Amino acid sequence: MSDEAIMDAELLRIDPSIEESVTVRIGQITIKAFASVCPYELQIGHIYPVRLYMVSFDHMPFREVSEETGETIVKINDAWGYTVTGRLGKSELSSGHLKLLDDGHLVDMEYLRGCKLEFTVDRLDIWFL
Repeated sequence: MSDEAIMDAELLRIDPSIEESVTVRIGQITIKAFASVCPYELQIGHIYPVRLYMVSFDHMPFREVSEETGETIVKINDAWGYTVTGRLGKSELSSGHLKLLDDGHLVDMEYLRGCKLEFTVDRLDIWFL
């Protein structure tokens, strides 16, 4: 796993009712994610090295989009889901300055490397490193 996928995230919020639910800012992007790996106590306002993972519980629907399509991450009207548009790399999806990993589907999509794709994911997992 490449160190290129490690990003700095500022912790903005920890949900008081679901402590694994966190809101972070990475660059100019604010996202809500599920903290599935957290080996230490978190503090609001601190910056942490993280990795982001796209998670789908069944399959990860995607479609190829045109080169003119912007690289975006857009919240779906539920608690966790997102639509993520970006360029497929070797083992990550780059959306702006965000690098998103997954549990192995992207590696199997080598034939689409370099293409712009749009994924619909059930949630984003964040690993605090």
